[in-house]
Amino acid sequence: MKNAKKCSVYLWSEKIGELIQFGSKISFRYEEGCKYDFSPISLPRATNLHLFKSTAHNGLEGVFIDSLPDSAGMEILDKYFEDNHPGFEPNTIDKLLFIGDVSLGALEYRPAYAEGASKKSIGVELKELKEYRKELLKTKDYKSIKVLIGLYKSFSPLAGARTKLLINYNPKKEIFSIGVTKKEEIAIILKLDESRSPIKKIDTTIEWIYSQVAREAKLNMPETYLFTDSEGFTHFGVERFDIDENKERLHTISLSGLLNADKSKRIDLKEFLELAKSILFLPKEDMEEIFRRVVFNHVFGNDDDHLKNHEFTMSKDGKWRLSPLFDVTYNKAKYMRITVNGKNSDIIILEDFALVASEYKIDSYMQIIENVQNAKALLCLLVDEKINDKYYDVDRENILNTKIIF
Repeated sequence: MKNAKKCSVYLWSEKIGELIQFGSKISFRYEEGCKYDFSPISLPRATNLHLFKSTAHNGLEGVFIDSLPDSAGMEILDKYFEDNHPGFEPNTIDKLLFIGDVSLGALEYRPAYAEGASKKSIGVELKELKEYRKELLKTKDYKSIKVLIGLYKSFSPLAGARTKLLINYNPKKEIFSIGVTKKEEIAIILKLDESRSPIKKIDTTIEWIYSQVAREAKLNMPETYLFTDSEGFTHFGVERFDIDENKERLHTISLSGLLNADKSKRIDLKEFLELAKSILFLPKEDMEEIFRRVVFNHVFGNDDDHLKNHEFTMSKDGKWRLSPLFDVTYNKAKYMRITVNGKNSDIIILEDFALVASEYKIDSYMQIIENVQNAKALLCLLVDEKINDKYYDVDRENILNTKIIF
């Protein structure tokens, strides 16, 4: 098997350009007549050929990094090539061609490897998904070869410490599948409970609680689910933000991809809002939603607000929107990735939010802050209901110790 040297990039089945790899360097050339500003900062259409300078992220830059799995999924993708093509070392183009058309968003990479796998629908059980993940990393003796390609290609590119999968859920029959989404199914992002015992770790339960609290605080939070498998493990699901009501794909780019920056980079709320206003021309409601998210993260201790946890979507008419929220939980770190008026979480005060709100005309900022703070009542209720003393690794007091802005 030889390394691929180039691949065609498609958006909504229309070729928009080519990625070309020579040595460790990669370039992108626009297709003549391309009408989409799909990466407006790092890949302006005014320049036909873009030579990537980065040696990190597999030599990719910006929006294309978003297409590849994060560390957990990448480990499994590398394992696939190791097991199925011994001695073959895949380059970045090979990996994109393996992903093909099953990543988040509407970008496709052709000619895709194992193309037919993404066109099928294969039933799976949650218990199996957890077992398959272990098998993919440990052994070549897979229990079920039928899910092999589909499972490899289902690992989400969304960043994070825990494994995420792109799967489908049928709420009427309460069954799951990987591959093409049927009319009666909901496409979701699934986070597996990877603990050894159902009572030792409940990260997924805490994330479900936070999703309910976020919705109570008026954030744009899609439907979320807490699934319990046959062994008592709980897995968290959230509806995908890159598929519209007609089951059509939306183009997506993370804040990290937009800035062509590492996900851990720190930026200020003002910079976030300025990008939304001046580069993507987001509507007022999205500007308010960005402000609301940062208030929520500050109050409820979600310091894991890195740049890959903020996404934007683009429809076929070229209009950008802030995606719904999809990753929010208690995660106390040393500092937030999104500062406010140049300050970190521990020293932010009401005046800092007021200054940002004044500059970007967030006139309802006091109501936004009040709505967020009032959502603590639901947090207390759900923590009492879902988290008890048997979960010995959870610090209930820290979770409930929310910040007060006024």
